[in-house]
Parts: sequence; C-alpha cells; structure tokens
Amino acid sequence: MSGARGERGPADRGPSDRGSAGGAGPPEAEPPEARPCGVLDVGSNSIRLVVFEAPARAPVPLFNERGLCGLGAALAETGRLAPPAVAQALAALRRFAAVAAALGANPLDAVATAAVREAADGARFRAAAAREAGFALRVLSGAEEARYAALGVVSAFPGASGLMADLGGGSLELVRLEEGRPAAHATLPLGVLRLAGLAPEVRVFGARAPRLANTSCFALPGLPAETQVMALDLAGVAVGAGAA
Repeated sequence: MSGARGERGPADRGPSDRGSAGGAGPPEAEPPEARPCGVLDVGSNSIRLVVFEAPARAPVPLFNERGLCGLGAALAETGRLAPPAVAQALAALRRFAAVAAALGANPLDAVATAAVREAADGARFRAAAAREAGFALRVLSGAEEARYAALGVVSAFPGASGLMADLGGGSLELVRLEEGRPAAHATLPLGVLRLAGLAPEVRVFGARAPRLANTSCFALPGLPAETQVMALDLAGVAVGAGAA
C-alpha cells in the first residue's frame, strides 16, 4: 500500500521507473533458452540458414532457406573455389546476416564444410565472409562433419544401428551407428560436384571402381569386412550417379 504522502512502493513502479536511481536495477536479460538461435551451413553446393524459435528438443523453425551457389564446382579441376560462385555466396551471406539480425538469432553457429576446408583459397573466402557479412566461419573437419550427420539421424531415429551415408556436394560421410551411438566413420571425396568435375571416362563406375577400392580413403578402421563392402557399394552408387 502507498504511504500517506502518496509515495509509490516498488510494486507501483512501471517499467520506465525500474532501473532509475534507487530502483530495482535494469530489467533482467532474456534467458538464452528463450532466444532464437540459428545455424548457417556453407556447403560445397549450397548455403543454408535455419533460425529456430529457441533451442529445444524439437525446435520450431522460424526461417529455413537455401541458396545454390556451387562453391565446390571447380574444386576437382582447379583446387580452388569457383570465382562466380564466390561472388554469389558472399551475396547470399550478406542477405542471411540481415535476416539473422532481424530475427535476433543469438547464438548463431556458422560452419563451412568440404569446399572451404579443402580449397587453396578457402582462408581467403572465410576472410571475405567475415569482412562483408560478419560471419566467422568455423571449418568442420571431416570427422566433425560425419559426426554431426550421424547425430542428425539419431535425433530422428533414437537407437538406430547400421551404416549411415550423407552425400553432399564435396564429400560422402559414412558412419557406423551402434544403438544410437556414432562409432567408426570416414569422409570420402565423392561429392556430387566433385564427381561431376571429373572427366567422363573417369566417372564411369566400372572403370573407376578398382582405383577407388585401392585408395587409402576407403580404409575404415574397426569396421567389419561386410560393412566395408557396403561402404564400397554406396561409393559405387555415388560414382555411377556422377556419370549420368
């Protein structure tokens, strides 16, 4: 209750009164679990931004958009990012930065995968992304990329067992799942863009298979022989698709 002189008690103060001299201090910051959060994925073929309402077991997407840029289109031939794709990717990043800021996405995890990881000018692209769009891209290793792909499968199918394959623009990730736990894994240079950049005679699976089978990238430590055969079969399907 207010005093006889009409002074107002703490309960009578409005939002504008709080935080003034003698008040209760600034309003409490919004808890992190209530803020929108996002993920930016700079892949070999596309760039995607997803902003979620808040971090949760089943997050609700507020924004989900992908731009096809083809950063890794020339990687097999030149070892560098395709110049026209770089300009297109930076334009997409500037737009996504504006969207993320408008939605208040914080935190926002910005990652890059095979193309930026392997390109000779990958570091230059990361510097341009930071300068022009404010994104400090974190480059995932092949092992991290495989693990995140596996966790995505497990989040939808808890307790899954078997061999998981994630075919992207620049690489193919293979992970053995054991009752919902990622085990042995491998990253193979078999993305669809990389394969499309090979000469037609190399992309034919029948001619390419023996060479693939003899490369060290197919050594999957700890995987049983039958699982390695499955891995080779999956790689064969990918190479065959590249010949189409």
